[in-house]
Amino acid sequence: VDFLEDSNIQGNILNQYSIGSYLIWRSYPERKVFIDGRSGLYGEDYFFRYKSFGKNKEELKKATEEFDFNYILLIDSWFLSDDKDWVLVYFDNVFRIYVKNNERNQDIIEKYGYNYIDPNKSLDEMFNDYSLETKDEYKKEILRSLAQNYQTTIAQVILAEFYQKEGE
Repeated sequence: VDFLEDSNIQGNILNQYSIGSYLIWRSYPERKVFIDGRSGLYGEDYFFRYKSFGKNKEELKKATEEFDFNYILLIDSWFLSDDKDWVLVYFDNVFRIYVKNNERNQDIIEKYGYNYIDPNKSLDEMFNDYSLETKDEYKKEILRSLAQNYQTTIAQVILAEFYQKEGE
């Protein structure tokens, strides 16, 4: 939530069910959640539709249009790894934040977007595009992640892999 406030990400959020109540506590009324632990309020159909977003990219696309989602805050985000409609802009040991890849978010994407680092992938997959031409971008992204949250174990492991590839 600190990152959302600091980076001034605005618009409608798609959040994971399990963190909705925390988001309400931390940021209501400035930010309104899509779903939270009060499932009886939303109804069964709403809940099961939400559950389909992580399994079916077409459902996510339809819901994004219907609810005008501009960013996604999740714990489990593997299904967004290669989705060109969404750009990872923050991760730590628990959370992932993606913004919609659109004109509205271009400043945020340019400043915070990850093109090479993806905590949902294995180190081998992540460093698949590593070369002399891309090594500076990799390092910049890794160091930015650590600057966002120096306790991010994932970023520390990625940095260690980077230095191993560099022979340092």
